[in-house]
Amino acid sequence: MYADLHIHTQDSDGECDIFTILSKVKAKEVSYFSICDHNTIAGSAKMYEYLKDEKAPPFFIPGVEISVLHNKREHHLLFYTYEIYNEDLLELLGEIKTISERQDLLMLKKLKYHYKNISLEEYEAYCAANGGGGKLVSYLLHKNILEKANEYSNTYWQKKEGVRPYPDIKEVMERLEKISGKVILAHPSSYCKEGQLSIPRLDELKELRIDGIECYSPYCTDELCAYYAHYCIKNKMIITIGSNFHGEGLDFSEIGKYKISIKQKDIRKGLKKIFGGDLFC
Repeated sequence: MYADLHIHTQDSDGECDIFTILSKVKAKEVSYFSICDHNTIAGSAKMYEYLKDEKAPPFFIPGVEISVLHNKREHHLLFYTYEIYNEDLLELLGEIKTISERQDLLMLKKLKYHYKNISLEEYEAYCAANGGGGKLVSYLLHKNILEKANEYSNTYWQKKEGVRPYPDIKEVMERLEKISGKVILAHPSSYCKEGQLSIPRLDELKELRIDGIECYSPYCTDELCAYYAHYCIKNKMIITIGSNFHGEGLDFSEIGKYKISIKQKDIRKGLKKIFGGDLFC
């Protein structure tokens, strides 16, 4: 049995609805999975309500990927919780989502000078199609400014956007500590040019009281996965596995990418801590 605790849906920037996700999870024989959309619990809530009475695999835990700033750079935290309707959590996510939407609008205003077919009024009224990438990317696809959704992350525009003014990681951690759940650093190798977060930088994040690291992610080579897993074992932190799947045409990953058996002691231990009970037969 396998796990994939980082999957996206149409409720943020993925291309699949929850039923397509569930079908893919079953096809890949993934027994433990989580939806972690960007700054919204909506996709997780839908899946939770759909599966909450199920007694057999695949087991689901709600999650969310939260955007924060650390050392003046955007980082992502995966927060796994059953308190999906917690008012404090919803308030935090609402604040961060507002920041993201405001930045998207600022970017669109910049693009308007280069593409005359862009209309701010049209964008405000636009309902994102199901092609993935979120509202801004979907709109740019609709206007034939992008040919594929995954082009946006490599464009001149986003690189010139600068750091988005998300809340500091310390503030977010303090707010999350009031909510029952586990905080995991998502795809650690995406935050440094070298591809490997140094021990001092990992120690710094550990001091902020994160519970674990997404050791197995598509941003890591096998050697880096082992490096982060070793760090977690040494420091008694949770090891997680996540594909960061957005859609077939949106990234280089797939659901259930890592065929790592949950029978492994440290993987099993981490999953028990996240799921809050012994779901393992």
